[in-house]
Amino acid sequence: MLKRLGDENYTPKEVIEMVRSVMGGIDLDPTSTPKANDVVGAAKFYTIDDDAMKHPWAGRVFMNPPYSCSGKFVRKLVSEYSKKSVTEATVLVNAYTDTSWFHLLADSSSVICMTRGRLGFWKTSPDNIVGQNRMGQCIAYMGPNRDKFLEFCTLGTVFEKYKPKVDL
Repeated sequence: MLKRLGDENYTPKEVIEMVRSVMGGIDLDPTSTPKANDVVGAAKFYTIDDDAMKHPWAGRVFMNPPYSCSGKFVRKLVSEYSKKSVTEATVLVNAYTDTSWFHLLADSSSVICMTRGRLGFWKTSPDNIVGQNRMGQCIAYMGPNRDKFLEFCTLGTVFEKYKPKVDL
């Protein structure tokens, strides 16, 4: 997998703290680096050299995938979640609402936070937010703790998935 310029946008520690609060911890970050994992604190993480697509994903997953190829990571996550290998997941991605992978993520999520403004990311130090992404972001959550996820409303508007009532 080739690394693209701009793909390493490390998640602000305040967001990671909220993720940990919702899920109780992070078992896997499939799209990370040793530097990023100092903040994320995942029990296990995969780097670009590990190629996360070739490995199983399980437990509580946090993912801020490379924005140049978010779709393939979202598809893998949804697949692992539907198999119940992944028990909970929080995903930070650009809000590309016109893509099929975004709709797959939205359809699979319990709740989604559409951020108010653009998040700043860090590159060299978690205390040095260097700027904003060129797109708006969303944070999606899959799992049973949708009420805990409401704390993300400090970052934007939280939407719950509409489930129509069906009479059988």
